[in-house]
Amino acid sequence: MTQFSGDPLARGAAAVDSDIRRFALQHLLTKGYVSAADIRREFVDLTSSSAMHQCRVLVRLGIAEVDPTHDRKGNPRQVKGRLSEEFALRFTLKDKSSLQALHQWLSGLLEVSNG
Repeated sequence: MTQFSGDPLARGAAAVDSDIRRFALQHLLTKGYVSAADIRREFVDLTSSSAMHQCRVLVRLGIAEVDPTHDRKGNPRQVKGRLSEEFALRFTLKDKSSLQALHQWLSGLLEVSNG
């Protein structure tokens, strides 16, 4: 398993280093949640496990967390014993500080380059 740096800028950069994660972040920030099913609807050639992996990466980066109250369809989650199938999980925003750090760094670069 990849370990991500505690540096917010490094975590923000890792979050946007693929088209799939950029889509997942966009969905997360605009809709308030993302699921592996949302990713698969956009990237139809992606396997369920690959889509779920992208969600797990956002969790490891500290940006997203499993929604403890709702499944991917927005229905109240009913967990009996084990968690339901991973693919049914919905992820919500946990912390956007790493994305803000990346934004601030890129904005600073653009200001310097534009003189």
